[in-house]
Amino acid sequence: MKSDLLTLEGELDEISALINSHLGADALYPRISALGEPYTDIVEMSRNLLQGRTSQRKYQYISIIIALYGAMEQYVESMLLSYLRFLPKVCGRFDNIPEAIRLKHHDLSVEYMTAIKMKRVHEPEDVNVIVRRLAMCRGRAMRYELNSRAFTLRTANMSFDRMTTLAANMGISVTPRRLINSQSYQAFYLKRNGSEAPTVGDLEAKSVFLFVDDLVTRRNRIAHGVNSIDDIEDHSLLLDRVDHLRMYGGALHEVFEDQVIRLSAEKSRLQNLGVPQHKFRGNIVCFHLENGAIEVGDVVVMLPTDANFPARRGNAISLRVGTASHDRVVGGPDCHFGVKLPYNPSPTASYAILPSEIVGGLDL
Repeated sequence: MKSDLLTLEGELDEISALINSHLGADALYPRISALGEPYTDIVEMSRNLLQGRTSQRKYQYISIIIALYGAMEQYVESMLLSYLRFLPKVCGRFDNIPEAIRLKHHDLSVEYMTAIKMKRVHEPEDVNVIVRRLAMCRGRAMRYELNSRAFTLRTANMSFDRMTTLAANMGISVTPRRLINSQSYQAFYLKRNGSEAPTVGDLEAKSVFLFVDDLVTRRNRIAHGVNSIDDIEDHSLLLDRVDHLRMYGGALHEVFEDQVIRLSAEKSRLQNLGVPQHKFRGNIVCFHLENGAIEVGDVVVMLPTDANFPARRGNAISLRVGTASHDRVVGGPDCHFGVKLPYNPSPTASYAILPSEIVGGLDL
């Protein structure tokens, strides 16, 4: 799923570069106009370009809004699809798939085939393939494939509420509170305000993401040809939109990654370390390890007791048993060890080690 986020960030980087190039041109025109002799031809050309600046600015604004919306829409759909395609690796049998998905898979697949028949699907799949997948998805089946695209089918733009509805169909609760508790939002707020984000209520949390629906509204006005000169935003506001979408993408990624990690814990796919026996300065926590093993570099996840806070994860930096350092610690009845983590560990959270197949699937 990390690859989806990297794709979004790459697209946002390109859009930022485009906005900055427009900003550079705006700064250049007045300087050219002030050149005077012997640059008469260049000055005259610059003046002609300036006369058409309103049309240029309108075109720039329209193209950037469309590009931003397109990047956001594609990212959300890609994230949903990646999650669904990864589920069999975590859950194994079909009847271990989250209940919300099992209950909706048949009906949404039928709706998907109906939409294909009515030619409302871009690049439709073969209906026979969809039917075959449906037949495979039953009971204790180990070999199956979900009709993932059926879960992204929609008749409206990717508003915030539309995104939460699509996620809810998969059993994922994407609330504003979960998003503002993400590291992406916390870092975004700190960079802009120079202080940590305060605790806010549900309404205030939801207001943070009004920019998503505002972008959808602006995109719709453009699509219907009703945008006016008053809609045009200057370059600084457009760059601000890029920053907000970058934060939104990162926060969504954290929520979906948290869902996979918690589901893996629920399905006993993680090596459980439990609650720490002690916490020491320097991000060190101590555990009793009766079975299994841990190595330097293993991905250790922290699962807060409050599901509104996403899981934290990072590679084990160092291991100690007593006063001795180790690259690998093997469990046993009397095995107690300390691990140094790259994040601030909570003494009340639960911890676990991610297996390699989960690490690979999440592109960690």
